[in-house]
Amino acid sequence: MAKKKDDRRKQDQFMSGWTIDQKTADIIRTAIDEYQGDVSVLSSAIGALICGTIFGWRGIRVTMSSTTFAKYERILKVRFRDVCPESTVLSRDIRGFRIAEDFGKFWQALSGGIVNATEGKIRELKTT
Repeated sequence: MAKKKDDRRKQDQFMSGWTIDQKTADIIRTAIDEYQGDVSVLSSAIGALICGTIFGWRGIRVTMSSTTFAKYERILKVRFRDVCPESTVLSRDIRGFRIAEDFGKFWQALSGGIVNATEGKIRELKTT
C-alpha cells in the first residue's frame, strides 16, 4: 500500500505544475487548422502529443507502432523528440517503457527484442 501512496504522490507532484506550454498549444492549433481527414486520427495525434509532454517521447513510443508514431508526427508537423522530454518521472509507470529500459537497449527492445510484457513472459518461460 505504501508504494501506491508514494506513486500517487509522485504523480501529484509532477502533474501539479503541468500545463500546456505555448509551443504545444501552437502545434495543436496549426494541426487543427491544417489537417484534412478523419478527426479521430487528429484527436489521437493531439492526445499522443499531450501524453508525450507527460510521459516523454520514449514513453509514448512504446505504446504505438513506429508507423503510427511517424503518422502522428506528420499530422502534427513535428518530431516528438524535438518537442517532448525524452522521459519523465512518470515514464516508468508505463509497463512497456519499464521493459524496454530493463532490457537495456531501448530501440532493440522495440524493434524486435521484447515487444510487450506478455510476450516477454512467454519468452522467459520458454528459455527456462
